Amino acid sequence: IQEVRAADVAVREADLPLVITMTFEEDGRTVLGTPPETATAAGAALGAAMVGANCSLGPEELLPIAAALVRESRVPVLIQPNAGLPRLEGKKTVFPTGPQEFASQAGRFLELGVRGLGGCCGTTPDHIRALAQTVRERRPAPLREREGTVFASRTRAAWCGPGWPPRTVGERINPTGQKKPSPQLAAGETGKVREEALGQAEAGADLLDVNVGVAGLDEVEQLPRIVRLVQNIVDCPLVLDSADPAALEAAIRVTPGKPLLNSVSGKKESLERVIPLAIRYGAAVLGLPIDKAG
Repeated sequence: IQEVRAADVAVREADLPLVITMTFEEDGRTVLGTPPETATAAGAALGAAMVGANCSLGPEELLPIAAALVRESRVPVLIQPNAGLPRLEGKKTVFPTGPQEFASQAGRFLELGVRGLGGCCGTTPDHIRALAQTVRERRPAPLREREGTVFASRTRAAWCGPGWPPRTVGERINPTGQKKPSPQLAAGETGKVREEALGQAEAGADLLDVNVGVAGLDEVEQLPRIVRLVQNIVDCPLVLDSADPAALEAAIRVTPGKPLLNSVSGKKESLERVIPLAIRYGAAVLGLPIDKAG
């Protein structure tokens, strides 16, 4: 997911469409543990034209992953299977699925609602030709609109909005108004942060708010440091909490998935500084309905 974010920043600077595909294992997750619902949440938030899966597995094995991607995605899904699972024959790697067998699975993907099909390892021009002939006269199932907002860590997604339960945000990694964490944070100690992160996750928090607003502390340096720490020990999506846009940007660049930015108000300077960060890096925003008039 972090590689996806880095690529997204570069692609935006080149003003090109972005298509994101990730490699999933047979357990339904990427090598680093990202499930389909997190991959598509992050991809859609980054403004991808399509999200999907490529490589690693054959058509049969990618079907359940494709189903999960379509179910969770707000953008079209692209699937590029291998020509079956590779095996070693002598010193040669062989992909066992031939062009016709490969193409025969296409209808099942279309029935799920997959909008783009292709081939990855082991496929040849004959595989793609057979695939094109199979799908030429067919149409995929219609896209289903999904209501709500999704937040995501590297390995977990949390939806909120119509039809979803209220989401709980753990706010104890926040030195504002608290005496205990402040001296520790100022001294570079993270024991209290670890304790609070684990305790809130175990207590059922859906998201964790991360704030390092201690007087005299460099938030641009410390907020991403604490974000890395927290996301390495819990799987909750994060709320990045700072009044400093530079600190928010530094933190969002090291946050996988889709975080929530806390916060933006109706004041012009707040909107102009925070909203572009959310758009550029694919984040949700907590809005405070106040401005200079009240």
